[in-house]
Amino acid sequence: MEFINVSQKIFHKGIIHSSSSCESDLFKADNILSEKGHWCTKKRSAAIKEYSIIDYEKEVPVDYIKITASSGGSSTFPNGFRLEGSNDGESWTLLYTENNTSLEENIHEVRLPLTILRFLKILITDPAVLGSNYYSEIGKIETGIYGTAEISASSFIGLNTPEKLFSSDSGSYWESSQNTDSVMESINIDLGMIFGINRILLGSVSEGFPESFHIETSVDNEIWITLLHEKNIDAENGKKYFWETDIRQARFLRFEAPGKKLINGKYGLKISQLLISAAPVNHHHTHT
Repeated sequence: MEFINVSQKIFHKGIIHSSSSCESDLFKADNILSEKGHWCTKKRSAAIKEYSIIDYEKEVPVDYIKITASSGGSSTFPNGFRLEGSNDGESWTLLYTENNTSLEENIHEVRLPLTILRFLKILITDPAVLGSNYYSEIGKIETGIYGTAEISASSFIGLNTPEKLFSSDSGSYWESSQNTDSVMESINIDLGMIFGINRILLGSVSEGFPESFHIETSVDNEIWITLLHEKNIDAENGKKYFWETDIRQARFLRFEAPGKKLINGKYGLKISQLLISAAPVNHHHTHT
């Protein structure tokens, strides 16, 4: 079983494998991987399909694709396109199709079921039309994991907010408020879309790791089902602990744990990470 962290944002680097055309070397397809410039297909007197293929040089997980328009904005952005994925560059699966593009702030964002791919093809099926010219312009394309859409906690202290649970900075952590008695603390997470959750990872710091916790999941934020219920945890400092589960379809996750007695005599929680992993979609059918 594959365990893909879907709670942290990440974008993959790639190279251009091939493309159908460009108006000139200043507007080649390589520009879709750059912060500057854009790809402009050859200007033609009739509409034809154009494409560009990105090679990430290894298989990578993807649930989010961001396509930016050129300085021409929506006027030169493709009216229709589709996205295809492949692991070998020969057999392709259809990921997304757009037949009537509508841009918001010159950006087109696509959320996909969690997918493993090496190659990404953008196939322009309906180019822009300006005067008698048929062509399209595309700025940067970013591919990767969207990360958590929203997170909140019952309490936190100072800069140790719940967002620190997804930080890659060493030494960062979420810290609940401190109380004279043990109270139940909670963390609520919205992944933004439904995933097949299959593993939860928690990280400890110097103190405050929960002795027990309860995790529930939901697809609609209304009906909740228990995913994990752990008791009598005696965690070591600075360690990571994970729990594998059966694949659970869920978008929302709720973590609850009572405050633990700290060195200063008060009760609270400190957790360095709460990472959520999911299984990718298995594409049984491919299209060539």
